[in-house]
Amino acid sequence: MKKINLGESQRKFAEMIWDNEPVSSGTLVKMASEQFGWKSTTTYTVLKNLINKGLFKNENGTVSSVLTKEQYDSAKTKAFLRSEFKGSATDLLLAFTETNKLSNADILSLEKLIQQKKEELQ
Repeated sequence: MKKINLGESQRKFAEMIWDNEPVSSGTLVKMASEQFGWKSTTTYTVLKNLINKGLFKNENGTVSSVLTKEQYDSAKTKAFLRSEFKGSATDLLLAFTETNKLSNADILSLEKLIQQKKEELQ
């Protein structure tokens, strides 16, 4: 998957689409006007940019996702992990725990996750 960077406005608009899809482009214009104060031309420009980035498609005036929000978030997380921690989840967790304390609930959740991942490998 190619790297997809979204500005704050694009991200908020994308989330609006994900929360309401499939949605007509006309409805998006109304929603963007109400939520962001955008004119229709702004909405269509931002939508076109998100379509060109490969996040959404517009078929016969109905907008839906090509990538789900979960797929987008997963790709962003992987890119961050690669760029900041050389792909190491361990290094990420070590960096996090140097400045943040883990609660007992966090530790139990991590242990459960590790156990699940071990079972998946078998």
